[in-house]
Amino acid sequence: RVVVAWEAVEHGGRGEYERGCLGYLAELVGRGARWGLSFVVDFHQDVWSRFTGGDGAPAWTLELAGMDPRSLASCGAAILDGGPDGKPVNLLWPTNTWKLGAATMATLFFGGDAFAPRERVGTASIQEYLQSRYTGFAREVARRTAGIAAVEGFDLMNEPTVGYIAYPDLASDR
Repeated sequence: RVVVAWEAVEHGGRGEYERGCLGYLAELVGRGARWGLSFVVDFHQDVWSRFTGGDGAPAWTLELAGMDPRSLASCGAAILDGGPDGKPVNLLWPTNTWKLGAATMATLFFGGDAFAPRERVGTASIQEYLQSRYTGFAREVARRTAGIAAVEGFDLMNEPTVGYIAYPDLASDR
């Protein structure tokens, strides 16, 4: 499995693909092929972004939803390095899955049309826009690696979560 994060490929902005990263990936897989290795290219996404305690999505995706990626930890929407008092916390990486930052973004990505129908990016719904950008990232990675015989397949999204879609009532703890 070779891990590729959306942020690494499209961090510079929407539709701006990092040619250096894509070239490095193709070279890495090509070298592995010479050693007889096979790969599944893993579009790695968990707990949305490094700004929400995971990895995957670029900062600009959070900005689309009206969030300031650099303030998510200080307001408690994500735990990154420590607790509110600055002391280290006993943190397992899934802890942030249900915090405001990551859960909101997963909800918008998978259910934005139902849960935030008025959120638009230009003429597209936020769900449609985020999914089209993610698909663009995946398409660009596939285009750069699919011709390499060592690529056995693609994992379209590592450990997706549903965000708040699974909660029938956000005011309840059930």
